[in-house]
Amino acid sequence: MHQAASATLTLDGQALIATKSAKTLGDVLSEVDTRLAREGRIVTGLRLDGVDEPAFREPHVVEASPRAFGEVAIESGTPADLAARCLAEAAAALGALAEASDGVAMRYRLGELDVANRELAQITEGQKHRWRRLLEQVWPSSALAVKSSPKGLHP
Repeated sequence: MHQAASATLTLDGQALIATKSAKTLGDVLSEVDTRLAREGRIVTGLRLDGVDEPAFREPHVVEASPRAFGEVAIESGTPADLAARCLAEAAAALGALAEASDGVAMRYRLGELDVANRELAQITEGQKHRWRRLLEQVWPSSALAVKSSPKGLHP
């Protein structure tokens, strides 16, 4: 493993050496994106000090210095790998949504309108955050995959 200032950088569990010009996590990710594009791969995950960072393309993450962390672990995969993982998360989310919706529907049938309305608002808010996180994972990486693919959108 390579120490970049105080951060240990890895790509798929292997030592990663970033250039000295990489001052932010965005710079590191950009370098890794370029390397991976040659192999038809994309960045699919980022862990900072062992904590998954699902929105790793967001400004608050890419503007951070890698030196602010002891360990920066980057994961890669194919666009299909990312799509499969996101679909599995979406399926799990839909199961939880169906279960919660059944409970709210029962409250409405029982005439417990105040409770049902509160629970419906909670479900709506929770789903908004869940789907936003899923889109944050998929959209930047999928756009990058299309841009870096020699075939573009067409098979």
